[in-house]
Amino acid sequence: ATRNDVTPATSCANGAWTLDRPGKKTYIRLRLNGHLCNCLLDTGCEKSVIPARMVDPSTVEPTTQRITAANGTDMPIMGRVRVYAELGREVLPVDGLVSQYIHEPMLSIEWLENHCDSWSFKRGEIRIGRRKYRLISRPPDIGWVRRVMVTEDTVIPPMTAAGALPQGRFP
Repeated sequence: ATRNDVTPATSCANGAWTLDRPGKKTYIRLRLNGHLCNCLLDTGCEKSVIPARMVDPSTVEPTTQRITAANGTDMPIMGRVRVYAELGREVLPVDGLVSQYIHEPMLSIEWLENHCDSWSFKRGEIRIGRRKYRLISRPPDIGWVRRVMVTEDTVIPPMTAAGALPQGRFP
């Protein structure tokens, strides 16, 4: 089958349906905390998010920040952590939130602002320092949450109702 034979999938974010066209280069392959993986570069994500399976639980620190999926669902997080991304000769820190509900690491706008000098959407590459790195398309088997929002704690007054945090896989 050729690339044109692939039928694009649809997805829904914030109630708006979009067409997921193959070939959008928004992932970078690197070694994160010793794990070779594809990381989503996400300019809409305020804080990087790292899958729990990629971190030592003893290095996770408490945080008051929360993650909300694009559909408004709160996602439990374990805390925050600093890990390192190895990209070519570069070793770059990644400060992120840790969640067992994230399948792939997401590098946020904060990380991009700190490390990325430019992003060429046409060429599908980013530049960090003097080196250019090719980006890749989203792997076809990813079906987990890819869009999240970071929020702070909210105090709920006594004698009011609040929803419980959901458990399990998110849409």
